[in-house]
Amino acid sequence: MLSKHSFYAVMHFAGLKAVGESVEQPLRYYRVNLTGTINLLEVIQSHGVCNLVFSSSATVYGNPQKLPIYKQHAVGGCTNPNGKTKYCIEEMIRDQCMAEKDWNAVLLRYFNPIGAHVSGQIGEDPQGIPNNLLPYVAQVAIGRRKHLNVFGNDYNTPDGTGPVWRSEVVVLGTVISFRR
Repeated sequence: MLSKHSFYAVMHFAGLKAVGESVEQPLRYYRVNLTGTINLLEVIQSHGVCNLVFSSSATVYGNPQKLPIYKQHAVGGCTNPNGKTKYCIEEMIRDQCMAEKDWNAVLLRYFNPIGAHVSGQIGEDPQGIPNNLLPYVAQVAIGRRKHLNVFGNDYNTPDGTGPVWRSEVVVLGTVISFRR
């Protein structure tokens, strides 16, 4: 495709992203995410494309010292292979932008992008075992599941269950850009 058409930028949203799965299959995550990104960067460079948007993750922040998290928070204290691969890719992209004066990149960091746009035109409906909470809630709502299991009762919240944060799906989160 790159040899037949001219592109101004590439949006890199490919890769594996499930935290739990990354802990169970770390080598697969390193191979797919890192090798895939290196291959992509080399190919787009060889075709003169020097603008990149990368779908990273808020997992690059690790365990934050305070909330909410802002883009100025320290990164790199990742607690799982998924976060480590995203952080490593961010560093690769940063290094490439520093080495090549024409390169520009934008990193999108967000927390578990789940749910659907209010229009219903985009969203998620996993057919296997969901990796996020909201698909379970939606499946209970439409009758695919009988009930929702809630695990944990020792969190520092009024009812002891885990804290819940909500944001609209159209708000991606933190955007980091690199320009030389």
